[in-house]
Amino acid sequence: MGCVPKRSRQRRQLPRLSLLAWLGHWCLRLLKVALVGLTTCGLGWVWLAMFVYYERFKRRRLAGSGPHRR
Repeated sequence: MGCVPKRSRQRRQLPRLSLLAWLGHWCLRLLKVALVGLTTCGLGWVWLAMFVYYERFKRRRLAGSGPHRR
């Protein structure tokens, strides 16, 4: 009778530990995915902003240099 509760306790503890480890593992994975997604999205937005700014600067430069050359 005394040994049964100890075994049941051990059995109950193992799933909890595995669940905690599994949750921790997935939390780390989700954090990594979130960080990668944010960085890639951020780089994409920066690249878009730079591209748009460059195109506008190009147009302004061409429009400004056109009349001066003529």
